[in-house]
Amino acid sequence: MIVVDDHLARVALTGRRFHVWGDEIPQVPWTMHLRLVRALIHSRTAGQLSRDVGDEVREAAANPPPELLGVLDPRPYTLMIAEIHSRRGFSVAGAELVGAAIAAEAELHIAERNLGRTWLETLRPTGLTVCLYNDDELKSARPTPRTR
Repeated sequence: MIVVDDHLARVALTGRRFHVWGDEIPQVPWTMHLRLVRALIHSRTAGQLSRDVGDEVREAAANPPPELLGVLDPRPYTLMIAEIHSRRGFSVAGAELVGAAIAAEAELHIAERNLGRTWLETLRPTGLTVCLYNDDELKSARPTPRTR
């Protein structure tokens, strides 16, 4: 499984597929999905997530086509989210993103801008792969994310 943040979920909703995903359908945690929907639907300004997004992506964000993007149900790992949030000082969205990857033993694909300063330290003992994308790679047809 591949767990993605809101920036990579936006890429998936445009129909773009990164070669490093293989046949996997990216999965976005619920709070990251909420952040994406909020940015695309309710933004009056062109922010990082809403810039250059057409109506078809805005509409797909609220109810993602399953062949493009899955939305994870946080209930199976809510306790882990709470522990990561309270013990590590992560935001709720960050705790859910990391918790989802840990719970599913998934690869975590995230934009560098979303990487919290203690995330790699928290994930290191789990052995999970973290793939980081800079802004140019998010726009590229064949990005080469750094793996940690």
